[in-house]
Amino acid sequence: ASSPSPTKLVVSSGPQPAPSDVSKDVLKRWSEEQNRLAPLVVIDDAALGFTFKNATPEDKSGATTVNVTSPTVAATLPTVVAPPTTASNQPSRPEAQKGNKSGAVSANTCLDIKIPSMPVGATPCVNPGLAPVSTASVSEQWAENATATLPPLRVVAGVDISFVKDTDLAVASLAILSFPELEVIHTTMHHVRMTEPYIPGYLAFREVPLVKPLLDEVRAKLPKHLHPQILFVDGNGVHHPRKFGFASHLGVLCDIPAIGCAKNLLMVDGFGKIEAQDCLNKWFETDKKGPIMPLISPNSNIFWGYAALTGNSIKNPIFVSPGHRVGFETAMALVMAVTLFRVPEPIRQADLLSRKYIKDHFSVELEDRK
Repeated sequence: ASSPSPTKLVVSSGPQPAPSDVSKDVLKRWSEEQNRLAPLVVIDDAALGFTFKNATPEDKSGATTVNVTSPTVAATLPTVVAPPTTASNQPSRPEAQKGNKSGAVSANTCLDIKIPSMPVGATPCVNPGLAPVSTASVSEQWAENATATLPPLRVVAGVDISFVKDTDLAVASLAILSFPELEVIHTTMHHVRMTEPYIPGYLAFREVPLVKPLLDEVRAKLPKHLHPQILFVDGNGVHHPRKFGFASHLGVLCDIPAIGCAKNLLMVDGFGKIEAQDCLNKWFETDKKGPIMPLISPNSNIFWGYAALTGNSIKNPIFVSPGHRVGFETAMALVMAVTLFRVPEPIRQADLLSRKYIKDHFSVELEDRK
């Protein structure tokens, strides 16, 4: 007998919160909270807690050399095996070269891509190294990690939230994938109500309270070998006016390596949409310097992270910055290692999960997040 169709949920709800609902006093309090927590961010591969190896050859020109800050970690691109196409929650994935819009880029093509180092003369928005305000026990633990035999990277995760159109309802989801196979090994989600609006620079205050319980749940219920070793977050890391975006916020509160992978550019330090587009056009189209461009403020020469054409994208980059407990170049290398389409696979699978649930169970439409 065939399975019955999922029951549609007709749920009473209010409208989406609007930015005008947030007072200046609340924004001031949120900014103060970000400034208080930002010094806890660690931009150092020594804090990863796992190894990520198989180094790519050094480029003697110096233009695309990967700079590794920890002897136990190499910012490189290991072979990624595409997951089977038989899974019901995944579309077909024909192997394709970059630029073929019909399918995913072959992960093996990423092996030839080196990560550009921060240009000479630029200054990182957050200085690499262990946080000066870290507790003694945490600092000692990371110091031991630098010399200990660390486990390899085996488990990655992504978080995402899908919204129900014209309501304050949403579904938050977390997808855990094996690495390097990128097969989904566990998923979890829950219904939530949006109590805060989307305001650029304050995304964490809307979404961290909704996704953090999911990570807390898997840490409490799953065996340790299935705990995520790193989080990929649909938002910014240190590429943020106060160097403390969604990925940094979640990483610090959960004490887990986290990487920000934003689909839209957050304007910081005079680096606006027009300036960014000019830089992107010159790098990708005119000079053809490769699919990964360092993001450097034109006025202050500050390095914020990377713009990258990932997966099968030929003109819409994502914006990558470390969130917590990972260096700039390793963050970019890890993103390339887990991306088959434009969006990193852990985030994409979390998004597919929550969207499918809403489609199957709610008698309302989906809404783009922002």
